Amino acid sequence: MKHKANIVAACAATLLTLMTGCGETTKEPPKPVSPNAKYYTGVKLEQIDVFDLNDCQRAMLAGEPGISKDLSEYLSKVIGDRPIKEWQEEQYQIYACKDEDKKITADGIASVKSENYKREHQQEQRSEPSVGDCVSRGIEYFKENGSYPVLKTEPNAGRSAYEVAVERCNRTTTAF
Repeated sequence: MKHKANIVAACAATLLTLMTGCGETTKEPPKPVSPNAKYYTGVKLEQIDVFDLNDCQRAMLAGEPGISKDLSEYLSKVIGDRPIKEWQEEQYQIYACKDEDKKITADGIASVKSENYKREHQQEQRSEPSVGDCVSRGIEYFKENGSYPVLKTEPNAGRSAYEVAVERCNRTTTAF
């Protein structure tokens, strides 16, 4: 009899487990997929910087959930109080956006970052003239004033124009 009671208890426990879903936790319903998701599959939107994108991509991401804070702030400023869809359509027309212009890939972002880095680095190099460039400008300056190769005016009268240019340019590359 005890054996039958154990079997009945085991069956009841099994039945109860089956009815309650075997201890499964309830899952959240799937979140709706953005209509734009096909353009950035596999890319983490929260890691995308505003400068990693072209104008078509920025417009496409307006209003998307999960975009980075700086991109969200940028788009908020640009869009203002206008409806997002209206602004997007205007941008798509201005930039003649096609589907391929909106696609965001990790390789594309890396390429943009690389180009941005090169551009910034070139600007830094251009903004800081070298000593050699400064000396060349100094020599030209002294030639235009008739003080080349030897300076004729004080405080450097009798000194080599080249030596004075090097001395000044070593202090600051904007001397001439």
